[in-house]
Amino acid sequence: MRWRCAFALSTAILGASLLPSRANAQMVSLDVLDREFVRIVEAVAPAVVRVGPGFTGVCIAENGFVLTDGRVAETFKENPDVRAKGIAITFPDKRTFSAQWVSAHADTNTCLLKIDAKRLPFARPSEPDSVRVGQFLLSIGNAFDTAAESAPAVTLGIVAAVHRDASGRTTRIETSAATNPGQDGCPYFDVDGQLVGVFRQQPSLQDLALLTPMDQIRGAYEGVAGVADAFPPPRTVLPPRSRARALSTAFHAAAMRARSAVVTLVVTKATPAAEATATPGEGQAAPPPAEPSKPRDAPKGPPVLVREGAVTGTIVDAQGYVLAPSKQFPDDVVSIEAHTSDGKTYRASVLAHDRKAGLALLVLDKPRGTQFEVLESVATSGLQEGQFVIAVAAPHGPPATPDPFVTVGVVSALHRLDPWRDAIQTDAGTNVKNAGGVLVDLRGRLLGIVLSPEWPFGQNSGLGFAMPIDAVLAAVERLKSGTDVEPAYLGVTLNDVPSPAVGVAIAEVAKGMPAEKAGVMVGDLIVACDGKPMRDRRGFSDFMARSKCAGDAVELTLQRGDRSLVVVATLAKRP
Repeated sequence: MRWRCAFALSTAILGASLLPSRANAQMVSLDVLDREFVRIVEAVAPAVVRVGPGFTGVCIAENGFVLTDGRVAETFKENPDVRAKGIAITFPDKRTFSAQWVSAHADTNTCLLKIDAKRLPFARPSEPDSVRVGQFLLSIGNAFDTAAESAPAVTLGIVAAVHRDASGRTTRIETSAATNPGQDGCPYFDVDGQLVGVFRQQPSLQDLALLTPMDQIRGAYEGVAGVADAFPPPRTVLPPRSRARALSTAFHAAAMRARSAVVTLVVTKATPAAEATATPGEGQAAPPPAEPSKPRDAPKGPPVLVREGAVTGTIVDAQGYVLAPSKQFPDDVVSIEAHTSDGKTYRASVLAHDRKAGLALLVLDKPRGTQFEVLESVATSGLQEGQFVIAVAAPHGPPATPDPFVTVGVVSALHRLDPWRDAIQTDAGTNVKNAGGVLVDLRGRLLGIVLSPEWPFGQNSGLGFAMPIDAVLAAVERLKSGTDVEPAYLGVTLNDVPSPAVGVAIAEVAKGMPAEKAGVMVGDLIVACDGKPMRDRRGFSDFMARSKCAGDAVELTLQRGDRSLVVVATLAKRP
């Protein structure tokens, strides 16, 4: 099963963080977790149906009400034969019924059908407003639009974001549980086996599905005659102390703990008048192109202030210092508003850029004595591949939205990205939405700052990167002084040396660079940097990435033939 690998790799963490204190030393049983998720699927899959030739639906009442994609209503309108005879509804046990159209609702993109039958398997809707970020969701739908395939297609993910209206009612759910062709109208279930929502669409360039929540669907059909019994009361599938529920709860708790550290940054830039008028506003038609023989003069006048979309930042110091993606703060930024999790708004300004990490340090303009909550950080030296990690970003709705944007995955690799960024690689779905947010463990402890999607890895590649928090914090004091941090460059090409020798061999020395100026020669072995032994090229790269910036001095202990010598090089900015 798709989730088994992630669970297996993360057993050690789960054993320490999810079980009662008297059982903290025990491992979580993978068999128990597997059986619980299988039990959910076995309980709800009989109610998931095929609607016509290519849609998925779900029976929501034992007397035959079926909820499916709103486009099914168009089939009734456009096909006289379907209007007369109904549309085919096929259950997993291969029983087929004819269903008639009852009602459709455009805002929810759903359609309600009715089978003339009783005692059908059905799924119960979840409690109103029970959906929480971080909790598990399972999608169950048709298997790749194959009419002969009766087995369900099951995927597992988490709630990434919950969108609510001004009254607090849930209007949209984003989830990382994947969808496949033939799953339009596909139902999504929580670990209680309750129906949470119905698939609405897959936004482009995002590895997320957008759902219409059952709260909204139930409200949409309240006034329709004859459907009062179409939405039965909830009932859970798993026992209250299930492992699946405990893990789902842990994800949510860690995400909400991290929410206090992330802020929404709204940037206003000064855009030249020509560019501002050349770009049509929302809802406006683009102007016709100028004739080649009569080029349009660029509009004169002062720059136009343009309010950009929201950016996520992370509070890393109680005095109001915030890290955020550097590329979001070019020289034409006029003002920055920071919206914190408690609903307050502060002005912010950029102090310096950490160009090693691709991050900028901002400071909030706060009243004297104001202190901000900072997450506990943990050294990433003990981080291991396979551990669960949670990426948490500021909400991408109104700034005061209480729920963060959340993705969950595992550490897929360490020491990745490039020579000056010793990054954590994760499959936790990092993208432009959560760049600048936090990467935390299951206890909500800070592991790193999420980086913007990087070439050749796109935002939909399935891989993301975070700068380890210990490396980031090492640069913060320098950034506070207003000094930019640049990647360091020694100017050498290195080779590992055969075991049992220790050190890294100098294969080339760049002309005019710090190594040559310090007297380093081809053939030298670097056996230590600042007194720290160097055993191989990776160790040297890690040391330089974590400890050194352009302008720093590094003491190199060299082995030259039978002689040992020490030289000091002042590191340059990487070309």
